[in-house]
Amino acid sequence: MDNSVSMKHQHTVDLKTTKVFTALFEDHYDRVVRFVVRRVDNEADATELAAETFRRAWELSRREGRVPSPAWLFATARHTVGDLYRSRERASRLEAGLCDRTSLPPTDDAADDVLQALSALSTTDRELLQLRYWDDLTVSEISHLLEVSASTLWVRLHRARRRFADHYTQTEQRTAS
Repeated sequence: MDNSVSMKHQHTVDLKTTKVFTALFEDHYDRVVRFVVRRVDNEADATELAAETFRRAWELSRREGRVPSPAWLFATARHTVGDLYRSRERASRLEAGLCDRTSLPPTDDAADDVLQALSALSTTDRELLQLRYWDDLTVSEISHLLEVSASTLWVRLHRARRRFADHYTQTEQRTAS
């Protein structure tokens, strides 16, 4: 089979797969949304998770040239719900850990100065510094967590460190006098 025939065959398969996928979407989207809405606390999350389910189905269709079954859709939707709850649990643990760390009692003057300088920062700056230095997360991990590019995070981290240094110097000068 020459290259043009192969490409024509591939195009035909893609059109057929697209038509079958479109029919699957039209027939089952509302069912998947109803399935998910019974498992999450709001319709916005449900429609987002249903969209994620169909995105995964589309990727599978394009990659393997076959459209998944409705059963696959519901199993995948159930997994996306689990992903949502695991994500919320991680965020809750992270938030609790950050709250615990910001309420630590100072052990000496230097620690007191650090905590005062931190408390003078914005919530965003404080969170960045805590994620990087207290939680020891890498820039890559933090950028993924906050859904920003690594270069954007480097800039934000640099600015947060500079603001912290300014507040720390001021705090240190106040306690020295």
